[in-house]
Amino acid sequence: MKTNTDQKIIEIIQQDGQVRPNDLVKKLNISQVAVHKQLNKLLNQRKIVRQGNPPLVFYSLFDKKKDVSFDLNLAATELDVNQDA
Repeated sequence: MKTNTDQKIIEIIQQDGQVRPNDLVKKLNISQVAVHKQLNKLLNQRKIVRQGNPPLVFYSLFDKKKDVSFDLNLAATELDVNQDA
């Protein structure tokens, strides 16, 4: 049976603002390996961000407004488009 664990993680982060992996293990009743697999998937999809260093690592929702690298990549793309015109 397939569940939407990644969506459940997003909902928990939306509720709590930020979350630690151990909190997710307890709330979702799944293994640490499963939690980290889902967190890595969400990180790669840029839906969440990781903050801190082990053992104090927190995950929160990705905010495009706060991501400088996103803004720089967008600006570079816009420059390329304008130069081609």
